[in-house]
Amino acid sequence: MKKLLILTCLLTLCASLFAKPIVFKRIDGGGSGPFKAIAASEPTLPDFVIYRPENLMEAAGTDGTLPIIIFGNGGCVNTSAAHERFLNDLASYGYLVVAIGPFQPGDNPRPMPAAVTSTEAYLMFKGLDWISTQARDQKSEYYGTVNANQVAAMGQSCGGAQALYLSSDPRVKTVVMLNSGMGTVTMANAGRANVQALHCPIVYIIGGETDIAFKNAEADYDLIKNVPVAEVNLPVGHNGTYREEFGGEFSRMARAWLDYVFKSRNEGERLFKNGDLTGFDGWTARSKNFDGPQAPRAANRDATMEAYRALRPTPDKWAKPTGPYKVVMEVDETCPDHTIYRPADLNKFGAKNKLPIIVMSGPGCDYDGDSYRPFWTEVASYGYVVVASGLPVKEGFRAAMGFNKAPSYEAALAWAAKENARKDSKYYGKLDPENCAAMGQSCGGMLTANFMNDPRMKCLMFWNAGGTPTGENAAQPSMPVAFFSADNDMALAGALASYNAVTDVPAFFGKCDIPGDAHGGTFREVNGGPYGKAAVAWLNWHLKGQTKYAKNFYPGKAGLFKDARWIETQSKKIK
Repeated sequence: MKKLLILTCLLTLCASLFAKPIVFKRIDGGGSGPFKAIAASEPTLPDFVIYRPENLMEAAGTDGTLPIIIFGNGGCVNTSAAHERFLNDLASYGYLVVAIGPFQPGDNPRPMPAAVTSTEAYLMFKGLDWISTQARDQKSEYYGTVNANQVAAMGQSCGGAQALYLSSDPRVKTVVMLNSGMGTVTMANAGRANVQALHCPIVYIIGGETDIAFKNAEADYDLIKNVPVAEVNLPVGHNGTYREEFGGEFSRMARAWLDYVFKSRNEGERLFKNGDLTGFDGWTARSKNFDGPQAPRAANRDATMEAYRALRPTPDKWAKPTGPYKVVMEVDETCPDHTIYRPADLNKFGAKNKLPIIVMSGPGCDYDGDSYRPFWTEVASYGYVVVASGLPVKEGFRAAMGFNKAPSYEAALAWAAKENARKDSKYYGKLDPENCAAMGQSCGGMLTANFMNDPRMKCLMFWNAGGTPTGENAAQPSMPVAFFSADNDMALAGALASYNAVTDVPAFFGKCDIPGDAHGGTFREVNGGPYGKAAVAWLNWHLKGQTKYAKNFYPGKAGLFKDARWIETQSKKIK
């Protein structure tokens, strides 16, 4: 019963991550960013609009869990209509915005709704508390996809005062003042004392000397002594560029600041710390206090993303795996909705040398059996049949996320058993359907967890994923398990928690240095990179009994290939 409840929870969580709000709209085609955004109404928060990537899991899986923006409107009004193009565009770059004011249907530009009232500053806390609760609720689609400890308090004009009011909350890591400043004014429960009490970096994005907030922003800048502060100006006046397509220049500048604070992007350091405005024509900038411990830090992430793309090989590189067998990839009509990687010459296998079966789902549980071709080819070259959930998709296309479910694995296992027994099959007598391993990346880890007590499985592997139950008295896996993640991977905490919860069987945890898209692992590097080597060693040990590979998982960093990219390893019950 406990196992059933645990698996039900996992499936419920998986399903919730692919839900979509009932009431939503698309603005500017979803924004200029890589994650097409929507503006949505949430039934449990009717007085706010949520601007977010339409596909939360894709955004979180690609760029890390989404930072949160709590937004107050100009005039402290109860509609974000004047700013929706701006807020939508920020969301399309991997942010979630909770904006005061109910959802407004229709397209922008349009006149302000007739019945506009002023709002109280406490609503900023209401919005933050709501999304924080959602982030902890395993039944919510925001669970595991947003980061309630990475919050920006943001507002325009009077909404900036609301943002300053919220800034006392320790969850707030930065404040963004748009056409706003306090000076000697008290407004929306905020004033000079809030400016002096700031505990996090702040940026003033102002519309030049004709902006009525210009002098107050100047006074605030002079007053701030203890935290990093930047002031940037574009001479467009108090209304900014929010109504322009994608929010115009103010959107670009705000995003540069947010990416600097939350994503360690280099551009922000160039702009705000060093005052280099290349590519931001017409702006002026000044800053101070960027040498202390509270200052944002660039992590050379732009460069590492380029380095990671360079690691992704062309076919002539990954098509020469290190194992003894040449590999073919095929779609077999007897195994619909799967892609098979196997040794090309099946005549080399028989009753005394059967092929173990590996079942796996790629990123986002999506329908793409070609996601990790270098990795799957490397594994198959050591004498395995890899049955990848999904069929190949065209280059540059995104497969249907959430398509694969636990029955996808069951179908792959049933296929192996049937083909091994079918006398006219090319696989007849060559497969070992009782000697299998299940593995999955990210959402695929949830699918893998369904097989933790399946007698056909001789081991499990979780890539950038947790999966085994972590609650008190939870059922334990009955076979060896391994967890592999990265230092800045969104799934790191879950992987460690799952590893720590295993008590009855051999378990291994490895943390890899992965530049750029850490959550994507090293599957697309030459021969699957460090993940490919780890998979081969773990499988050869547990499915083929080749104990020489066990040393790779002994306690101590040197156990895993003496590869410097493995920056941490842990093991238990491994001898």
